[in-house]
Amino acid sequence: MRRGTTLLVVLLGGIVTGLLLSGALSTPASELAAAERGPAPALVAAAAAGPAVTADDEALAELREFAGKFETLFQTVAGEVGPAVVLIESQKTVRVRVPTFRFRSPFGDPFRRSDPSFRAPQRERQETRRGLGSGCILDEEGHILTNNHVVAGAEELKVRLLDGRTFDARIVGTDEKTELAVIQIQGQFEDLPTCRLGDSDEIRVGQWVLAIGNPFGFKHTVTAGIVSATGRRLGMADYESLIQTDAAINKGNSGGPLVNLRCEVIGINTAMFSRTGESLGIGFAIPINMAKDILDDLIAGREVVRGYLGVMIDDLTPEMADKFDFEGTDGALVHHVWEDTPAEEAGMQPGDIIVEYDGDRVKSQSEVRQRVAATDPGTRVE
Repeated sequence: MRRGTTLLVVLLGGIVTGLLLSGALSTPASELAAAERGPAPALVAAAAAGPAVTADDEALAELREFAGKFETLFQTVAGEVGPAVVLIESQKTVRVRVPTFRFRSPFGDPFRRSDPSFRAPQRERQETRRGLGSGCILDEEGHILTNNHVVAGAEELKVRLLDGRTFDARIVGTDEKTELAVIQIQGQFEDLPTCRLGDSDEIRVGQWVLAIGNPFGFKHTVTAGIVSATGRRLGMADYESLIQTDAAINKGNSGGPLVNLRCEVIGINTAMFSRTGESLGIGFAIPINMAKDILDDLIAGREVVRGYLGVMIDDLTPEMADKFDFEGTDGALVHHVWEDTPAEEAGMQPGDIIVEYDGDRVKSQSEVRQRVAATDPGTRVE
């Protein structure tokens, strides 16, 4: 039995040895020699240098480089425009009516306060209300562009800069029809940072923008997003063609700039849509070109004077376009022409469709109204 076991072990050993020899014999002599000599110097150098660079590695390196430049771009815009954005603190006294008594009677409700027709006696009292907003410095004379509702009725205004300086300010000019206002820094100052104004007619949906301001009093906050839409109307002002953005805009951002990636102010943040009082990603800004049209009057403290055409117009719907055999819906349909107006003098009639104004195509009735308003009275345009 032991002898049989010994023979089996020897037999298995022989088989293994044969397999190893056959493997070695099947290997070319040159490879065996190379194996005996060890790895080639080139392979040793490659191993020391690390793994080979692949196409995926190159793509990742390019992506990282692009991301770094993109981040630097945002940082540059914030650093360039941020110092010219100010925090505006307003204070005004208002009179409010309050009940003359506030107590619970042990005898029920002798004054019939639960009766819907009952009106409790009231008295007036004064309250001091404080507000926060934003603005951007326009020039070295200290003029600041902001929203009308930020400063309307203010008895005291203070302006705080990013560098910590604080100044008193006064209202220079306001315009309720566009919801814009200009205030001016008072006292001694120098080296004021200023904003550069862009061209809001060049805005395109989808482009990146930054909103800079003081939401809820958090000073000089920067948020980023894109232009979501243009030409929006909320009914807050007579002249509206608002820029919609998903860059976060909250209370306190009003009056601050909406900026493109070329460090140019293209809008003045003015409102947000929210059911909670907080940003839901739907904010609105006044196009800067609308502000440019009236800046001279606001800075000079003059009443804003606008052009007048004398027509009642509306947007062109597909149904209206079909009725008038008009292709598309760009333009404004004239409903009525008032007597003794520039429109009547020019021969305009109900049913006309305005498609161009002064050589520029117009897409809506709000655009026509804005272009007319921006035209100096007495100017002749086609």
